[in-house]
Amino acid sequence: MLSQTVRAHPRLSLLAAATLVVVFVVAGYAYMLLEEAGDLPWQTDPTRISEGIVPFQGLFETATATSIATETSTATP
Repeated sequence: MLSQTVRAHPRLSLLAAATLVVVFVVAGYAYMLLEEAGDLPWQTDPTRISEGIVPFQGLFETATATSIATETSTATP
């Protein structure tokens, strides 16, 4: 029965095949974007960098605020 429908409507079969290809391409692209962003459900969060490691020591500290004295000049006319 299905083979008769395929033979009777070849354009319908071509349309179905093209639709499947588009769906697979869009799904693959969405999967790639989610994988790059790390948003897939089975992906774990990355391990935080410990500040005890020497190259990263003090990396996350905030700089102390230093005040810069501005010179003000009094101009006499």
